[in-house]
Amino acid sequence: MSKIIVTGATGFVGEAVVKQCIQNKNVEEVIVLTRKPISKDLLSSSKVNMIVHEEFAQYPDSLLNQLSGAQGCIWTIGEDVEHANDPEAAKKVGIGYTLIAAEAFRERLAPSVPKPPFRFVYCSVRGAVRDQNAKLWVQGESRKIKGAAETGLFDIEAASSGTFKAFALRPGSILSEQSGLMGAGASSFLPAVRVDVLAKAFVKVCLKGADTDVLENADINDIGDLESKLLINSFA
Repeated sequence: MSKIIVTGATGFVGEAVVKQCIQNKNVEEVIVLTRKPISKDLLSSSKVNMIVHEEFAQYPDSLLNQLSGAQGCIWTIGEDVEHANDPEAAKKVGIGYTLIAAEAFRERLAPSVPKPPFRFVYCSVRGAVRDQNAKLWVQGESRKIKGAAETGLFDIEAASSGTFKAFALRPGSILSEQSGLMGAGASSFLPAVRVDVLAKAFVKVCLKGADTDVLENADINDIGDLESKLLINSFA
């Protein structure tokens, strides 16, 4: 049984991730790290432990002690820089907050995981670019921010001596759970994934890892759909 940290739970993807953690029999506790209270529906589960943390640039000992015992983190914080009111603040959140958290977890949480590594599963985006000098036509700044965060996470992993493992999931368009079969198969023109399938993929990778560090939209659909079939079969 695992204890998982989830961020961004007041958002579309993060809320779906918490729901999947609640449903997954291999998750014992979901530590929801949030600036604002989450929905009463999520809080009604005995698995959910909400910790209100207003300053994501700091991880004091008092907070890290509350996170002790966590075996992984699913990070879904971030916004589209192109539509942000304050692009610089969006960069701070998208890169800075992500890497500050990852470094704190690598240093304080990862060494005590019973079965290493501590898995940090990051919500990136289709087309994320790590070359910060690249000239991009569509959503260039958002894609470069996600790419910079990926680079930082894999650098932190490299310095961890095997105790910390980073994964980046790169979904395309994220559809609602009511979108039917549209999210089950990725279109070559506009790759998409249903939010519940994406959430299942996040939880599975956090619990078990994956064969590759970066999972593209098609990989996410494969993992999420497989998890759905396993979940259905387990209750048959």
